[in-house]
Amino acid sequence: MRDFVPNDVNPANVGYMPATTDWLDGLNKPMRDFDTDYYLHCFNDAATRQGSPKLTYPRQRYICQIARFDPAKGIPDVISAFSQFRAKLRDAGNKDRPQLVICGHSSVDDPDGSKVFHETMQQIHDECQDLKDDIIVARLGPSDQMLNAIISKAEVVMQLSTREGFEVKVSEALHKGKPVIVTKAGGIPLQVHHEKNGKPSHTSSFEHKRSHPPSF
Repeated sequence: MRDFVPNDVNPANVGYMPATTDWLDGLNKPMRDFDTDYYLHCFNDAATRQGSPKLTYPRQRYICQIARFDPAKGIPDVISAFSQFRAKLRDAGNKDRPQLVICGHSSVDDPDGSKVFHETMQQIHDECQDLKDDIIVARLGPSDQMLNAIISKAEVVMQLSTREGFEVKVSEALHKGKPVIVTKAGGIPLQVHHEKNGKPSHTSSFEHKRSHPPSF
């Protein structure tokens, strides 16, 4: 994005291209239910080792955010929004109890990863005791297939970054036909355009989101 180029860089020396991802690699390729079941089992093992509850899909559907544990990823907002959403479902008499999955790979350029992970677990403990069995948080190893399985079976994908380069996880979720909830940060508005392929949602009904085509 042009906004990210420092002012002292000569524009004549700059080229622009969109972020790309390989539709045929382990993160994006179509997977059989047998394979997704296997990788969701592996995910539950990883989450349990890190002190998180298990994903109970398909008994409970789930919402996910796939991102590194970075201060710019808006993870506190994800947890707060999920807590409010579950409260709205409860107040409306809706018996749906969707879970929330927050997970992502670690990175060598991720100095805040452990700090943000522990802050995330602390926020759940302090603010969401009633939801502690339904929020699954995990730092994962380099398994693209595991992230593929998580996105493939998610009901909704979130990306609530506060600042961003070009969040390729948004395009990967859209590629799978998933409804996405995003912020207007960094390069995300290049993918989700207000009133064109995106619009604000005015419903808190989980069933409404499920029974209609994806709205972004």
